[in-house]
Amino acid sequence: MKHVLLVDDNQFERDNIRQQIQDQFLDVVIHEADNGLTARRFTDAHPIDVLVTDIKMPLMDGVELIKQIRFVNKQVKILVISGYDDFAYARGVLPYDVSDYLLKPVNGVELRDALGKFLSPKDAPAAVSPPVAQVLQLIQAEYATNLPLEYVADQVHLVPAYLGSLFKKEVGHSFSRYLNQLRLQKAAELLSQTNIRVVNVAAFVGINDPSYFGKLFRQEYGDTPANYRKKQGQTV
Repeated sequence: MKHVLLVDDNQFERDNIRQQIQDQFLDVVIHEADNGLTARRFTDAHPIDVLVTDIKMPLMDGVELIKQIRFVNKQVKILVISGYDDFAYARGVLPYDVSDYLLKPVNGVELRDALGKFLSPKDAPAAVSPPVAQVLQLIQAEYATNLPLEYVADQVHLVPAYLGSLFKKEVGHSFSRYLNQLRLQKAAELLSQTNIRVVNVAAFVGINDPSYFGKLFRQEYGDTPANYRKKQGQTV
């Protein structure tokens, strides 16, 4: 699962870019901030894989944000999205190993090409066998239901132990790990975008034990579901 931090002071722009990323890429958890300072504080406590940031923002602009993040993290991938077709802005981020610089309004094809270097496109030709591809589709469609490996194996006419081994070999995660990551990603979206009670969020994504859900969520996001929701209410 890749963690992407999306930083833009324009809510409409964030919503648009977030939706495009969710529509086009697999295994992505998207965090948001509306200014560079909030984003910087978030990265102090939460590791990220990709930074997608605007340049001109209040409190701390994108250039300073990139400079500070790059100082402590040489591996994070950085994509700049700006409304300013101005070399002065682009030149400001050049020393910090920025992967790409896109202009607003963001073109879906350009965004896909830029992020596709380090995220997994949903329709990319995957090096998986037909049974595993079928399982991935089944998980996407039925993650919110009771979905034991035995049931899934029966759907693709394979022995559960063999399917589990094949799935881990081709996908890189065990069946249960992949399923839980998707459930937690969907839970994070519900926590940040709705007022559904935490206990109901767990049930909505197919985890019927609230305590187990809380444990899994803390392991994935480093915080309780309730605290995560509060922080999302403050944009992150």
